[in-house]
Amino acid sequence: MPPSVIGQASKVTKSKPPINFFGLRARRNIVRQDYSSIERREVVPANPPSNASLPASSTAFADSDTIVVDPYAPMRDDDDEEMPDVPTPSFEDTAMTEDEKLAAISKWKIHRAKHDRKPRDKTSHVYFYFRKRILPGCLYPEFKDSPAILQEYRWTCNICELEPQKLRKKYDVLESHRKGVTTGMGDHLKTHGITKDTHNARKAGYVKAPHNNPDSTWSGTDDLLNARLTSRQSIRRWFIKSRQAFAEVEQPEFQEMFFSLGVACPYRSRLTLRNHIFDDFLLRRLGLAQELEIDCTTISLTLDMWTAPNRKPIFAIIGHWVTPTFDEREEVLEFVEVKGSHTGETLAIVVEGLLIELKLKQKLFTITGDNAGNNGTLCDALFRILVQEFDDKPSVLGRPQMRFHGKESWIRCFAHVISLICGDVLTDLKASTAKAAKKLLDDWDKEFNNNHY
Repeated sequence: MPPSVIGQASKVTKSKPPINFFGLRARRNIVRQDYSSIERREVVPANPPSNASLPASSTAFADSDTIVVDPYAPMRDDDDEEMPDVPTPSFEDTAMTEDEKLAAISKWKIHRAKHDRKPRDKTSHVYFYFRKRILPGCLYPEFKDSPAILQEYRWTCNICELEPQKLRKKYDVLESHRKGVTTGMGDHLKTHGITKDTHNARKAGYVKAPHNNPDSTWSGTDDLLNARLTSRQSIRRWFIKSRQAFAEVEQPEFQEMFFSLGVACPYRSRLTLRNHIFDDFLLRRLGLAQELEIDCTTISLTLDMWTAPNRKPIFAIIGHWVTPTFDEREEVLEFVEVKGSHTGETLAIVVEGLLIELKLKQKLFTITGDNAGNNGTLCDALFRILVQEFDDKPSVLGRPQMRFHGKESWIRCFAHVISLICGDVLTDLKASTAKAAKKLLDDWDKEFNNNHY
């Protein structure tokens, strides 16, 4: 090596500082985020039940090669097997000072708490396919030549345990050997055809492609088998779930996302997207009508009316019923803008149209709403309409009997009653509004120059 190069190398060479085994570890070179300036996008929670099945996808525009999901390897998102209670080590037989023992116990507890997290709380996909077992009484050092203070664990591949018939060595690794690194575990999972991309794709409902290159299995090429939804169905669901304007599909930035992946967006017109979403609605509406005809004996309605921010009056109806297998079901049956006056007779016509469409006139049991006067008028008007075709009591004339009895079947919303009572109590106490309370707190902030009251 030339002397000039040696001189340059000597200038940049730095001696490593001594390691403090019980001190705080230095932070990595991570750019600190200014969280006060980050804008959060609105998220609309759907919160479906964990055992709810996905809605039937539209068949009007479905691709013929859409198949049912069939997971290839077991994924775990629950806790590892119940571990024995391991007492906190006291390090009495070591040459550490009392302060060092306290620091070592603290590190042992932090390390143990980190390993108590569930796989779904971790970032790497390998934890979904490995089983962790604690080794009582076994400790290992955090650094070379440091005291053994961290709890030892053994990680074993679930797939190797489930496939004993294959002539291969069962893969396991000690926590002291991997040091929190998942590269070796990930390389082993590749021998089973599992990568990070395949894991995420399977969680989204994809299935395994029939070739032996796990790195390109989910690359988006022709080798990839289809998911539970087609590309058009996925786009339509995204627009509905995120409540995006249909015009966004025509934006160049939206189209560019697909071009960057080497494909063209299936939708380029907001009108086509709107029409297909409406077709999805009609198909699901037909499926709902068939379900109500088969599985619904009686149904109760909850309804409410309000004015939307765009000054449009909205009338919503939710149906509640119990299936023959005693499963509780509820669905939004109507969500419509009311034209004209909002009298009970007008709302009764809307309810009647819903009952006719879904064949529920004879099955209607109760109506739950707030104490607004037009709800009582609605029940009376709807009863007068239904009594022309049905009797609410056993009839000697052989007419079919309905379960709705007008105002007697009107249930006042208890939550609305409580809200009215609380409002009256606060008014008698001369309590102010939330807006006035906020103004008072803001004035105190300005007056005292702090927010400690």
